[in-house]
Amino acid sequence: MHEASHIITALMFKCKFYSINISPIGERAVIKNIERLSFIKRIFIYASGPLSNFTAALIIFLFFKDDLLIKINMFIGLFNLLPIFPLDGGMIAFHAIGRKTGVLNSAGFIISLSRILGYIMVICGFIQTILFPFNLSLLLIGIFIIHSQENAYAEIFMNFIDSMSSKNQFKNRILPIKIFILEKTGELKSIIRLFSYDSYSLICFKEKNELKYISQDEILFHYSNGKAFGSISDII
Repeated sequence: MHEASHIITALMFKCKFYSINISPIGERAVIKNIERLSFIKRIFIYASGPLSNFTAALIIFLFFKDDLLIKINMFIGLFNLLPIFPLDGGMIAFHAIGRKTGVLNSAGFIISLSRILGYIMVICGFIQTILFPFNLSLLLIGIFIIHSQENAYAEIFMNFIDSMSSKNQFKNRILPIKIFILEKTGELKSIIRLFSYDSYSLICFKEKNELKYISQDEILFHYSNGKAFGSISDII
């Protein structure tokens, strides 16, 4: 029910559903092209799963009075709202923070937070195995969350570059322009960390007492053509 809610909502917004992956913390729907949607639609897709659990808990409370099923649905909904990759709460926090600080900066923060919470779960898991022998659930979940962060940044980075370079990225969307005033020595690999799915960036700099600018499309073009460690002055 939880994953079906994600899939149905995504299909309503014309995203592509690919598959469902099985993991130690449940199933996870693989949906493409979410980044090309507006911020509100992206958040709605990720929130639809937990909302389905809360809705189910309410219906069960009103008509069936089954305390166990109510607790199960409330737990699944609340657990999925934790700001951890790859949980729904992690994706919601990632996109919300990314609007302000940039997608890649947000990814770095959420991945670090996920690792910290993962290690806390592992520690609590060891305590759980002592108090309740043979109950390894929390320990395994913590280990899985820590392991999930290993390639998370690389995946987000590649998806980000691919999405931002796509000609259809901003199709049918009116985006605000965000202006950054930087030095000509600013490295491209640092600059793209400021880019967001929800705004179009212009990088301004001074040259011979004149204020000039370079667009995010130009930055991404030169970055993709081997100048990741170059600066603004190398491409103007």
